[in-house]
Amino acid sequence: MPGTALEVGCGEGADAIWLTGQGWQVTGTDFSAQALHRAAEHTPNSLAGRLTWQQADIRDWNPRARPVTTWSPRPSTTSPNPCGALSSPPSPTGSTPQGIW
Repeated sequence: MPGTALEVGCGEGADAIWLTGQGWQVTGTDFSAQALHRAAEHTPNSLAGRLTWQQADIRDWNPRARPVTTWSPRPSTTSPNPCGALSSPPSPTGSTPQGIW
């Protein structure tokens, strides 16, 4: 059942747009303002209310709301804690993100 998703490293947003089309409420994040601008240009008007774009560096970004699901590229095993605050313990509401790799 669709819920709230966070796509980490969304680039130009193809996966975030697809997830939104499947009924998810999605936030796409990337550190590249240019990629996010392109993502916004590719977003169909019919999805605009359920899809948001946010520039962020996930190594030090702490989202206000914890997503039900995170959608991101498989992290490198050689980089230390690539997901920063997203890998922290569950929020007080008990929701813990789960990855889709």
